Amino acid sequence: MNVHQVEKHIYKNEETKLFNVRVVVNPFTRKASGISTLGAARSKVLLFKSELQDLRNKRSKGVVTFEKASALFLEHRGSRYSASGRYNLSNALDRYSGDLKTMLITDITREHIEQLGNRLLTTLKPVTVDRIIRNFRAVFVYLTELGKIDRNPSIGIKYSRISYDRKLSAMSRDEMIRLMSFVEETNHHLLNHFKLAYFTGARSGELKELRVKDYNKELGHVVISRSTDSKTKTIGATKNGRSRVVPLSPQANSLFQSLIMNKDKEALVLPSNKIVLLEA
Repeated sequence: MNVHQVEKHIYKNEETKLFNVRVVVNPFTRKASGISTLGAARSKVLLFKSELQDLRNKRSKGVVTFEKASALFLEHRGSRYSASGRYNLSNALDRYSGDLKTMLITDITREHIEQLGNRLLTTLKPVTVDRIIRNFRAVFVYLTELGKIDRNPSIGIKYSRISYDRKLSAMSRDEMIRLMSFVEETNHHLLNHFKLAYFTGARSGELKELRVKDYNKELGHVVISRSTDSKTKTIGATKNGRSRVVPLSPQANSLFQSLIMNKDKEALVLPSNKIVLLEA
């Protein structure tokens, strides 16, 4: 290709008689081709210089892309989440950020977040989109606290207007009695799992990690401090990251004593089972 430099940053293609522009302000580069006149090429050079200098200034102040900001957020704030919460957060930020990934955090506006949400609504339920936007909002809150951005662009953006009936969020006492009667009458293979869930209020992942050493016969309580994450297949803290002591009724004490009989302190209270219970 017969191309020669006309001026600094400007090149001419002798075959097409069109101009190309290439401007470098380390470490950034801007290019344009197919410009019809030298005057237009010069204007493009001035525009690119201004844009690249602005990018360089922002970088010197610690302004980064959203992808980098997300990584820093997970590094600094990730310990505040449970293992499953951190996994969901990281997955949402990576999977759904789209064009936001490569944008500078100072360039992201409310309109960009709304466009992202509207695009997600084409394939996801509104309540799911709300949850994803909340994950993005956490990153922007972090950046606002650091002083990297002046205002959180995701404030007030909501797509779901579903109201939940709290009366239906848990089983009634009569429903629990009928359920426990059924699993006992049918000798269900998860009978002890149901009983321990009822007696302790433990989630399925916490039940899987209950060990003999967690039960205190003298004081009549059990310490719940670990949980198995069904998504990451790892053992970590409980959902809220805290241990709790659960007092046991006489029936619960009897059940624990029968389950831990002749077992080592590190042994699991319940036998391993591939069937996963619903989270409480």
